Amino acid sequence: MPVKKHLNLEQRKKLHGTDYVNQYLTKSPKRLRELVDRMHIAPGSDVIDFGCGDALIIQYIKDFVNSYQGVDFSSTFIEVANRRKKAINANNVNFECDSIANFCKSHKELYDIGFALDLSEHVYDKEWQEIVDAMYQCLRPGGIIYLHTPNASFFLERMKEHNFLIKQFPEHVAVRNAQSNHHFFSVAGFENINVNFIPHYNILRLVHPLSCLPFVGEFFQARLFITAKKPLSNRELGAAT
Repeated sequence: MPVKKHLNLEQRKKLHGTDYVNQYLTKSPKRLRELVDRMHIAPGSDVIDFGCGDALIIQYIKDFVNSYQGVDFSSTFIEVANRRKKAINANNVNFECDSIANFCKSHKELYDIGFALDLSEHVYDKEWQEIVDAMYQCLRPGGIIYLHTPNASFFLERMKEHNFLIKQFPEHVAVRNAQSNHHFFSVAGFENINVNFIPHYNILRLVHPLSCLPFVGEFFQARLFITAKKPLSNRELGAAT
């Protein structure tokens, strides 16, 4: 297996600069629309988008959430997100250019729903656990986090891992499988962690029915969509009973 070079934070920031943002903006909004359809976002919710990128999601949810907060370490992405906010007149939307861990220190238990969409594969294990812990603190008791990420078990990701015919995206420093992703949320204290395997968004979606096959099905599970819940406090549990 090829030895991967460990990239520091500044090197990763450079990878997520103008060239990456311009490339990201060409992606079809279809997959985001599909993800929103999989979520339960109650009207009046306060939501936070961890690693919000260009914040395309706001055009789908701004009219029924109470507030949307986006946070991303890329100033270029935040500039694009603010332009989008202005273009669609989204007054209940705000963005911060900051690390997720730092932002969450001063924003504890303020949000009902969190998004971590195409984020975790950009972060090494130690930092990712710190981020998941921070996201936990940021949510109100009973809050829900939604994670979307490539699945390391998918045959294409395995090929990338070994540089066989296709190379991994340089920004994807830690693609993980279902068990690994589940572990990070469990350690942070989340409960009701549900892992769903969903199709790819291009022609590779045609192989998804093969994911039901015994023994080899995991090789055809392209994407992970994980839902996890922050437990209610003892006081809230008492009130519920």
